[in-house]
Order: sequence, then structure tokens, then C-alpha cells
Amino acid sequence: MLKYRKLFQELQEQILNGTFAPGDRLESEPRLGEKYGVSRQTVRQAIALLEEEGLVNRVQGSGTYVRPLERTNYRKNTRTIALVITSENEYILPSIVSGISSTLMDAGYMTNIYITNNSRENESRILREILDNPPDGLLLEPSRNVIFQYNQELYQEIEQRLPCVLIHSEFPGCSLPCVSPDNVRTAERAVQYLHERGHRHIGGIFKSDDYAAHLRFMGYASGLHRCGLSLDESRVTWYTTENFDYLYDGSYGNYLYQLLQSCTAVVCFNDEVACRLYQFARGRNILVPRDLSLISFDDSNLNHRLEYPISSYAHPKEQLGIKAAENLLKKIQDPEFDANYKFQLALSEYPSVRTLR
Repeated sequence: MLKYRKLFQELQEQILNGTFAPGDRLESEPRLGEKYGVSRQTVRQAIALLEEEGLVNRVQGSGTYVRPLERTNYRKNTRTIALVITSENEYILPSIVSGISSTLMDAGYMTNIYITNNSRENESRILREILDNPPDGLLLEPSRNVIFQYNQELYQEIEQRLPCVLIHSEFPGCSLPCVSPDNVRTAERAVQYLHERGHRHIGGIFKSDDYAAHLRFMGYASGLHRCGLSLDESRVTWYTTENFDYLYDGSYGNYLYQLLQSCTAVVCFNDEVACRLYQFARGRNILVPRDLSLISFDDSNLNHRLEYPISSYAHPKEQLGIKAAENLLKKIQDPEFDANYKFQLALSEYPSVRTLR
């Protein structure tokens, strides 16, 4: 960090926490330079920033005075970050949370964690609670993010009042920055990988209430087009958070069985889907990779519990958490910082894809 910005933040904190009361005169430029071990020019730049932010007034021939806080939009720094996630299960979120918490702790911030259980109603309640007593920043994994309009007003208020970075998926119509895998490009590469191994009848299973799945479907469709293959909707099925278990039972199961019979390979939204599909197919005497090739996303612990793991694009997990936290901290320091970032994923290859001759 530049020296003048560091000094600006130190003086800003002292004004906001009451060390300097409204009307107090700051020490002279030479005294501040000596106290903080910086040049007089650095002090001048820091005080200029304080004046731009409306925290001080410089009076020629007299000194620099603290303005009343009620005339500004500032609040006291809390040294806390709110982290809102959809779940606390063992899939990949614990590693992400670990990366976030360790990065924030190293920077001197506490992390307050909220869990929505992928409920828009819970998300709404939690976000209102956070806005009522704002932390210094917010990391948010949106719930049911296909329907952005549900909490649109809250998201717009967050954009105006609180540095925020989304985790995993952006929204159409929302300008909040996002740190996520490159979902479109990765799904496109998955289809191309299968095509290079002779597959022409490639199916897909995606989650309809998760925008990341829609991005992966876009990549799936683009990959088919790039390979000169047509998109056959009869080889694609969708599920929601609630009906995931039903996908493999009863009439849903019969439909899924028919879908598999028309495919030589399937692109799965994530390892949770792929592992269940692996077991379902095996129960119907469809063996992987002899009869069906599978490719997935995340390369999670679920995948490694299988006797024969599925080729899967590895989620950056802890690195994503670290990057999200780092970008939020930069956003707090500089509101103009572009905190968007997309990870390019590497394929962990296992013998779940058969090369067709």
C-alpha cells in the first residue's frame, strides 16, 4: 500500500473512533511526518484525501481541523466482515470458508458467518440484519440466484452502502463483482474433451435454481456447437434443490434411464450429481465407462470416495476463498477497484471417460 494511503487510513480511523473529536486540530505536517516516519509530501497527500472525504477542513495559517461526523456519511470501522453462504456441508464450502477466514484474520479482520440454507427468505432476513448494523464488507454466496429480482432492492442497497464481492456466480442485471470459476468456458471444454474421444451423443444434467448451472449449460451448448453437434433437448434434464433426490426414483428415475440409453457420455453439473448418477447407472446395469462416460465439476471429496473416481474439473476451493477475501479488502481500500475474477479450472483425469473407436 502507498505510504500516503496508509497514513490516510490511520488518521481516518482515529477520527472515526473518536480519538480526534470534532473541532480538534491535527498536529502540524512536520510533526505528523516525524511521528509516522514519512515525508512532509506524504502527510500533505494523506490530509488532502481526508479533506476530499469531508473529514477535515484546512484553514490557511491556522491548521487542519476535524469536521463533525454527522455531516459525513462515515461510520466507525468494525474490523469485521460478514460472510453469507448457502450451506455448511462438507462438499467444498468448508475449504472456501477456511481460505476466507485465514486471509481476513491475517489482515486484522474478524469473520461473522451466516448460513441461508439456500433460502431466499433466510437470505433476505440476514441481509437486512447486516445492513442494520453494517460491517466493513460483505462476502456473499447468493441463494437461488436465478431469481435475482427476489432480493433485488437489497442487492441495490448493498451496492450503494457496503463493499461486497459475490462468490461462485454473478447475476444478470447485477453489477456487484464476483469471484468464481469460469463456468461457461469450463463446460465448453468438457464437451470438447468428450468429442475428441469420439463421443457424439452427449447429455447433460443441470440445476435449474442455480445460475452457475445455467452458465455451465451455456458452455455445454456452445461446446456442442463448436464441435458441429446439435443440441438435443431430450438428452438434457434439470433438477431443483428440492427434487434432487427424486431425480433418481420413480417416474423421474425411469425418465433418467431413458436419457442415459440415448447417450454415450453425460456432462454433470457437479460431483454430487455425478456420484449419484454413477450409482444409479450401476443399479441399472449401465457401467462407467464401459457403457457410459461421465465428466463433472469440482473434483471434491465425494468423487474420491467412489471406487473409480470421475474425471472432474477441480474447483480451486481454498484459493477461491483467499482470492474473494483479498479482492474484498482491496475494494474496501479503493471503491473503484475491479474485484471480478474468474478461475480457469484444470481437469483431474480418471478412467470415467471411454475413448470410442
